[in-house]
Amino acid sequence: MKNNKINVTMVGIGHAHAAGVLEELLTQTTVFHVTGFVESNTNILNQKRNTAPFNKVPLLTEEDVLNNKTYEIDAFLIETEMKDLISTARKYLRAGVPLHLDKPTGIDKNFLILLEEAKKLHVPIQMGYMYRYNPAVFIADKYIKENRIGDICYIHAFMDTELEIHQRKSLNCYPGGAMYVYGCHMLDIVLRFMGQPQSVRSFIKQSGFNSTEADDSTLTLLEYNRGTSIVAASCVDANGYGRRQIVISGSKGTIEIKPLENPTKMTYAERDGKDEYKDKASYIDLSGYNFDRRYYYMITDFAYMIQRRFDKMIFQMDYEYEKKLHVLLMQAINL
Repeated sequence: MKNNKINVTMVGIGHAHAAGVLEELLTQTTVFHVTGFVESNTNILNQKRNTAPFNKVPLLTEEDVLNNKTYEIDAFLIETEMKDLISTARKYLRAGVPLHLDKPTGIDKNFLILLEEAKKLHVPIQMGYMYRYNPAVFIADKYIKENRIGDICYIHAFMDTELEIHQRKSLNCYPGGAMYVYGCHMLDIVLRFMGQPQSVRSFIKQSGFNSTEADDSTLTLLEYNRGTSIVAASCVDANGYGRRQIVISGSKGTIEIKPLENPTKMTYAERDGKDEYKDKASYIDLSGYNFDRRYYYMITDFAYMIQRRFDKMIFQMDYEYEKKLHVLLMQAINL
């Protein structure tokens, strides 16, 4: 550590979350010292090096970082292009310090191998599923634990967006397209609150919008004893961002979060046997939470993880849970 700050290095800047994560690290000036970033892809470097926030920190080499020639690094944040996330994480795991690893977790068993290696080395890994750290999800978790939802019947979770043609074409780089890239966030929410499903069935479709061939319209059905939960991910939805939502319906009440961000709105409706033909949901007070900084709670949690202050963490590291989520993602993209 430098001046009692946590020394962190970002590895790769090709991920869509890299800029936001780095900006949050730079904002938490009393906690983190960002030593710099590593990027070996020349094209990405040329595109981003002189743009904020990457122009605020030094460019480092992999050799310097892994050999501690700059600073003694306390943690790495893996923010490469999605295709390189797991292989890069396995390389930097050898340093024996905590990792933040962005999503998704790859299309094979290498992530499972990574988790086994991390477990043997006692290296904690924080996954970059940022909606785990959305305050509305905190509140939903609280309502569930207080039994205000009751027995959960189903969750409907929509992770929609509106992408330009070239962005939708990039979905073809990954099996499952939109479900892999975007739906993984909502699979995490369903697994967290409902556990493993009895069966999984996915529909990976191409909208053909603008004569573009891309797996941009996807839906996964997750079967449970009490009902079927739905995760949908579309990249052709006008106002898709505004329609990102989570509905948790149970025997005692229903929570709806819509939209998830910008701005977050959340309602709760109690099952009271009255006015069943009226909208009786009431808005939940979200004041007091930090919604302006998307990655605030996630990066704060990462600091606690690095400091081994596990009792302070919002989302506890669980190797077995991450394995289950990876397996569920593979099922959802029909692998």
